[in-house]
Amino acid sequence: MESVRKAPYLLAFVFVVTPFAHLMLPYSHIPVSFIILSLMLATADKQALHVTLVIGLVSLAAQIFILSRIDVPMNLIHLGALLGTLALFLLNDQTLQQSIKKYRQKNLEMDMTQASSKLLREMIKRTIDLETSREAADQIVHLLSRHYAFDACTLFLTNQDHQLTVKATTASGDDYEGLEAVARARFEEARHTGRASVYKEGESIAKCLHSVKRGISDSYFCLIWERKDLAGALLIENKSDKHLNKTVNTGYFRLIVANLRLILKSALNHEQVVRLTMTDALTGAFDETYLNHILNQKTAEYHLAGKSFVIAMVGIDRLGQLNDAHGQAFGDLVLKEVASFIREHVHMDAKGEMLFRLASDQFVIFFSEVDADTIVIPLENLKNQLANRAISGERGETVTVTASFGVAEFPGDGSSAGELMANAEAAMRKSKADGRNRITYFEALSSSSAIIRAPL
Repeated sequence: MESVRKAPYLLAFVFVVTPFAHLMLPYSHIPVSFIILSLMLATADKQALHVTLVIGLVSLAAQIFILSRIDVPMNLIHLGALLGTLALFLLNDQTLQQSIKKYRQKNLEMDMTQASSKLLREMIKRTIDLETSREAADQIVHLLSRHYAFDACTLFLTNQDHQLTVKATTASGDDYEGLEAVARARFEEARHTGRASVYKEGESIAKCLHSVKRGISDSYFCLIWERKDLAGALLIENKSDKHLNKTVNTGYFRLIVANLRLILKSALNHEQVVRLTMTDALTGAFDETYLNHILNQKTAEYHLAGKSFVIAMVGIDRLGQLNDAHGQAFGDLVLKEVASFIREHVHMDAKGEMLFRLASDQFVIFFSEVDADTIVIPLENLKNQLANRAISGERGETVTVTASFGVAEFPGDGSSAGELMANAEAAMRKSKADGRNRITYFEALSSSSAIIRAPL
């Protein structure tokens, strides 16, 4: 494009010096002048025709001056032909311009189609073998952010209550509640208009208060539908003007968004198969077989990446006594309520958290890409809120339950799945031995080789 814009200037220079061709061949400069002037005007930048006109007139004046200085006879026919050529191509040079435009557009379409196809192939390749929709969503948002240089990209999926919840994001920090508030604020607008909600040139700050503290300037929000049902949404945000509006309004980007539904549907179907085959029927948590699989997978993956994760073993206190007092059915109700409570308060699977049920009264929470210090406050809040939760049975019985926690971190508290599980269990038993309803970190037990034995 730059070479085309520079062409009138380069040709103008040649146009000025063509009269010297008369020294070698009389009047040969006249047809050459016509050709060069035609090319100069045909390749002119249509957004600055006045500049081209000035260049042409100045070049023509310079050529007339040179012709007079080298004693070449000038006549009105020559001058009229040059002026006519100038006027003709200023008024009608559409053919070459359109050819150039079509050539550019064709190349642009080919480049963008190839780039879109490559991006879609990469998404499918990265998500095809992943076992959870969160992992698939995480790959999608990172690929989109890197390919289009977005400052932040967030993918939402609908939960059981048909609310948009964060599935994966590249936004800095862990403000998932703030991102979900943005989704709620933009949802009505996008649903009402039936198209994506695009804020540009600072409109996000004026129209969406939740974007103010994050410094968002331009943003794009679109809903992802599965037939007539809402499947999720995509939120893209930039903190400065990066021509977001031009990017997201292209047909190529809309093609990418349309295919996100198919990629996510494939990931969700795969996850559903896993849930059906590796899920505890009573509580809906993953079973112990899948826990062992995940721990073996993550220890190998995180060892190579130099990352850490945490597991927290949760033992319900005195569940056996509840069974004896109120019956097995009430004990099952307690297990279901505790599992539901944990999923609700840990924001399960948003950042890679997963809940597993072991035999009897024990659960394991898997915290992805964190260390033990990061979960101290959230885990303490979970313990306290659980102790204040009342659980009521069908016969009117109401109880409150507590839980004892044991925490182990990879790789500091164990480099293998078996070692981590044994150490988390030792820490949980220490919590029970010290009075129950407390959290023990295995790091605090590392100075002692004693195995804690305590009643459940």
